[in-house]
Amino acid sequence: MRHPERKRARANEPVPSRPLSAPPLYLAPAEMLIWQELSAKLPANVAFDDETAFEVLVCLVSAFRKRQALFQPHVVGELASMNKLFTQFGMTPADRSKVKTSDDNAQDPLEAFLSAKPSRETPQ
Repeated sequence: MRHPERKRARANEPVPSRPLSAPPLYLAPAEMLIWQELSAKLPANVAFDDETAFEVLVCLVSAFRKRQALFQPHVVGELASMNKLFTQFGMTPADRSKVKTSDDNAQDPLEAFLSAKPSRETPQ
């Protein structure tokens, strides 16, 4: 591992207790569909017991789409909040590239190759 101190620094981070649940029953039918749509697009192993933040994202997307359909102006603060939540859930192209859910102990193949000891055998 290249930076073992990073793993030690994360040792006491909270551990998710369960995966993201189904949408709350009090959501409007359109919001429930948005919940299903967005949850299917979440990168693997990103959202767990984060229903409240995900619900806010769903409601913001719902409001955005309603305004869009009615040709109404969008609310700047809501757009900023929606984009921030998309970022936090790793749902933008740039943020998806930052999501790492693999084992922290797994070594990068290039790093393994470069750190391998050279063979003492001479080529024939």
